Amino acid sequence: MRKSLIIAITTATVGLTTLGVGVAQADNKEGYGCGKGEHAEYSRGDHGKGRHGKFGMQGMSLERLDKKLDLTDAQEDTLAPLFDQQFLDMREQMRGMKSLRQDLRNLNVADANYSQQVEDLIKQGQDTAAALIRNKAELKQKIYAELTPEQQEKFASLARK
Repeated sequence: MRKSLIIAITTATVGLTTLGVGVAQADNKEGYGCGKGEHAEYSRGDHGKGRHGKFGMQGMSLERLDKKLDLTDAQEDTLAPLFDQQFLDMREQMRGMKSLRQDLRNLNVADANYSQQVEDLIKQGQDTAAALIRNKAELKQKIYAELTPEQQEKFASLARK
């Protein structure tokens, strides 16, 4: 009996805590992250820099680059729109991948052209994956071009990690 009561109280506490966090976040009119609404025109946020490590190069955010490479204000101003665009592009590509997965689930295996439909989805998925890789590589090139020779050396070592 006592064990059941402890389990019930623990479960209720965890549930109420989770609910409380959800309510607090729902009440936060500023939204996720750095105090911006749903996407707030994808601005750079209150920190004055780009994305917060969610997108871009394997966790490579403008904040992390600044911390590791000691970017100048001019470099930050040049790179921030690149990170913002990368965010938008990646977001759209991920939506495309989600749509492909949904399309695959909705295929009817009994259709006469089922195999061709699967092949078409595979091709679309390959194209989307190639675009993701291409965009990430282009971002790295653009970042590299904005760095000083010393920063370029550090950046190359970061990219290898």
